[in-house]
Amino acid sequence: MAIWESRGNAQKLGAALTVLSRTEYWASGPVAALAAAERAVDVLGPLGPSTELAAALRDVARTHAFGDHHEEAIAAAAESRELATSLGEESLVSPALLYETSAQMRSGRPNGEANLMRSLELADNLGHAEYSARGCVNITAAMLSVDRIPEAYDIFRRGMAKAQDHELYSQLFRLRSLQSQLDLYLGNWEEAAGYLERMVTPAASVGIIECMPLAVLGCIKLRTGNDGAT
Repeated sequence: MAIWESRGNAQKLGAALTVLSRTEYWASGPVAALAAAERAVDVLGPLGPSTELAAALRDVARTHAFGDHHEEAIAAAAESRELATSLGEESLVSPALLYETSAQMRSGRPNGEANLMRSLELADNLGHAEYSARGCVNITAAMLSVDRIPEAYDIFRRGMAKAQDHELYSQLFRLRSLQSQLDLYLGNWEEAAGYLERMVTPAASVGIIECMPLAVLGCIKLRTGNDGAT
């Protein structure tokens, strides 16, 4: 980034900041990730419409969506989607639509579920295995949040097949975390606790995405009176 900034190449700097945002999410957390993505938008915006700007807006939406900042996620994702559509960049339409509709569904917007399923179909049609698996993660989580367990389980199985076929390990981790929530709803506490304990061992640490299994494991331990809940 220092090289592109010193050369005054705003387009390359903006693209580098977008990459940094995704790296920061795993390395430092959502605050640093959002700061990098928003700076990318600030750098790229004055240059006019571009695929780099659509990607930066996508990552702003992504970070807001992961933080349950629904309105901000919807606004940034819609802007990314509209820009990508105008540029004919379907590869960017798919993730933007995913984050937009995930936020719509989780915030109870009308048609949120139908739109989210449409984003999943688009990802499949474009051959975007990662966003298809990610869509299954989001839909499963959204179904669980409104106690729709059978539908959640159907989408979970679809996501697991996609993630396993394409060796998408971070999505597998998320889906297995959601499996523990499904087991929790179904009363299979011992099974859920057993593999959650294996998922969050220090030797297998995967950073920020451990938050989900740790939270579920804590719930199980609280409900069973285990002193290790905190």
